[in-house]
Amino acid sequence: EYSEDPLISFLTYDSRQVMKNTVFVCKGAHFQPSYLKEAVSKGAVCYISQVSYEEGNSIKAVIVKDIREAMAHIANLYYDNIWKKLSLIGITGTKGKSTTAYYIKSILDEHMALKGGEKAGILSSIENYDGVIFEESHLTTPETLELHNHFKNAVDKDIKYMVMEVSSQALKYDRTKGIVFNTG
Repeated sequence: EYSEDPLISFLTYDSRQVMKNTVFVCKGAHFQPSYLKEAVSKGAVCYISQVSYEEGNSIKAVIVKDIREAMAHIANLYYDNIWKKLSLIGITGTKGKSTTAYYIKSILDEHMALKGGEKAGILSSIENYDGVIFEESHLTTPETLELHNHFKNAVDKDIKYMVMEVSSQALKYDRTKGIVFNTG
């Protein structure tokens, strides 16, 4: 009965972030079933995994073949392809991604200042800025769920451009799967 299904309020793979009505993604080489148990105790209503866990018996499970590919599809669905509302500029390569990203961001910031618009967002190996979050970066390209959350934040703050470094690891692990860049 669909009317009994809860409205999903959050999507995460970090058990510390789980709140009521969260879909919890079990991923990573260091994943431990205790993370799922913690997620259930905090209000997770479903988990997505490549394997079934006893710790998740009290909630629904979606078992998938490839968790990283599934995360990309799920993020696109959950965030309703929010990236389509941005002009996305992706930079990849062996050397010069950060320098190029900051040159482009600077040009776009000047352009937007003349138009009275918001500064461009940036996701880089140095820092992430999306209009809400301004933080030191931990990955060149954020994991899929964080990436889509950055896109949502940028759209919510009327940011038109998002400049991002796209690492070979991000491509290999499907972090940007399903996203179409305006410029690459």
